[in-house]
Amino acid sequence: MTMKLDRAYLNEQFPNPANYRKSKYQNGCDGREGITLTWSDLSVTVKQIKKSFFKPNTVTYKKIVNNVSGAVENGKLVALMGPSGAGKSTILYALAHRHSGQMMVDGDVKINGRQVNESMCRISGFMRQEDIFIGDLTVKEHLIFMACLKLDKRISYQEKESRVSYLINELGLEHCRNRKIGGSMFGDKTELSGGERKRLSFATACLSNPALLFCDEPTSGLDSLNAIRIISMMASWNATILCTIHQPSPEVLKCFSSIMLVADGSLVFSGSVDDALDFFRSAGYHMNVNEGAGEFLMSCLAPPPGSVLSAKMTVKKLAHQFVLSEYSKTTELLIALQEQPIKVNEMTQTLFDHKSSSWFYKFYYILYRSILEVLRNPQLQWLKIAQKIVVAIAAGLCYVGAVNNDQAGVQAVQGALFILITENTFPALYSALALIPKELPLLVREVRDGDYHPSALYLAKIISHLPGLALDAFIFTAIIYLLASLRPTTFAFSMVSLISILCILVSTACGLMFASVFENYEQASVFLIPFDNTMMIISGLFIKLSTLPLVVSWLQYLSWMRYCYESLSIIQWQDVDDISCDTSTYLPCLRSGSEIFEYYSFTEEHLYWNITFLVILYLCFNIIGYIFFVKKIKKHF
Repeated sequence: MTMKLDRAYLNEQFPNPANYRKSKYQNGCDGREGITLTWSDLSVTVKQIKKSFFKPNTVTYKKIVNNVSGAVENGKLVALMGPSGAGKSTILYALAHRHSGQMMVDGDVKINGRQVNESMCRISGFMRQEDIFIGDLTVKEHLIFMACLKLDKRISYQEKESRVSYLINELGLEHCRNRKIGGSMFGDKTELSGGERKRLSFATACLSNPALLFCDEPTSGLDSLNAIRIISMMASWNATILCTIHQPSPEVLKCFSSIMLVADGSLVFSGSVDDALDFFRSAGYHMNVNEGAGEFLMSCLAPPPGSVLSAKMTVKKLAHQFVLSEYSKTTELLIALQEQPIKVNEMTQTLFDHKSSSWFYKFYYILYRSILEVLRNPQLQWLKIAQKIVVAIAAGLCYVGAVNNDQAGVQAVQGALFILITENTFPALYSALALIPKELPLLVREVRDGDYHPSALYLAKIISHLPGLALDAFIFTAIIYLLASLRPTTFAFSMVSLISILCILVSTACGLMFASVFENYEQASVFLIPFDNTMMIISGLFIKLSTLPLVVSWLQYLSWMRYCYESLSIIQWQDVDDISCDTSTYLPCLRSGSEIFEYYSFTEEHLYWNITFLVILYLCFNIIGYIFFVKKIKKHF
């Protein structure tokens, strides 16, 4: 049975949101002056850097968009179409002022005749092609968090909740409002479908009630029915919308007010679909009877295999023909009308009057979101704790009955202390390496859109992981301490637990620093391996610190493992004077804690200094990591 996708069927299956709007939160520019977007002589050049290990990097520049002018009238849904690589997404990102730092944009972009730049991120909504979410949040939680980050601080929390509920109902997400978004590496049976994720992306873009929306390939990855649904929703939304789309079906194409055709970085046509067919017919192109309009238009612009050069010449010819046509004159007239001074004077000033929430307000919600993410992600917490318990029991059993007040006991205690350090160092160190690269695309997107400052995010990530890290260290320490029968005093156990927690925190901070400094996990791990091995060697177990060569002796002051090992040794052997010694078996013979300290080049008075230096290292690693984290974020702008 073939389903007929006509307008009556669509209205029956997917009711027009305009028919049941009752909320005071009207869409788009309801109750406000409309938005007309214009741009003149828009050009985009991309900076390309070819890196070389043996010679200086080569920098080249490639022009992707060539002097494109256009306009999107108030309340219209306009499709920006073109073959792959035509430059349509580049134009969209340039107009929305969400382009990367490698793109150099020239030309005038105006709203109602008023020049805009970074303010475009606050004025407009943007729906990206990639649906990137935190999969452990529910649909409602995601929208609530984004509303708190994006919306004007003068809007109350109750109003934000109402707006979220309104959008959930409007966009048909009511049935999954409390369902996790999904998409984690463990898989989630309740994760959203492709169509639901697209609607959630659209809802996120509409949170600020924007009068201007940019949508990049909103139908990508969707079946025909869901594609029609999402575009129908956009068509009924009372806002000015510019939307890139590759090759829409006839039903999808009917939803657009007009289209703009781009090929090889040039504007080839702007106007209605019928006018486009007339334009290409006059240029010598004819559509087959069974061919859809979208398919026909793309075939006119896409180069056939092996004829790229001739296709470029064809595009230049079409672009020139369009400039001379009446269709181009219509666009030029609309741009000229927007330049009239009366337009600027009548423009709603509140459009640019956005008061962002305070740093502390946004930090609170980012921290809350980060904590939820940690609690709901077993990879980050529960599996790590289970692993700690297993490793601690296995290691601790090796020391059962081995810790005695003799020379063998000295060796056993020092080995157990070193196990405490290494197991609180290396897992945390390399887990932190993967934290930033995994979430970088989402972080770049949110910071670029002005949702929050990078410092709020970085601090929230650190704090949200503190309880889990402390719990990891405490559980591991308690099991080892019990099984190995280390010094049985409350003070000793408390101090060893404190040192273990500081050890895991400093290790995590070091991992975050390396993750921020280097481009990806592979690069960071290549440089981290020799670094952490060096820190381990100069910890005091493998070499007497006083014998270190002068050229490397300064490195011991960067080794948190050295501070931890010295501190743990002091806690275990301080005021111990009755260690038995069999001189015929052991050499050297260590009879007291003081002799153990001298043997390892440790100083008994350094305990609290070591704790201070661990805190300083923790702060320094985090500060350096934050500086490079900000650079990494801005590098992707």
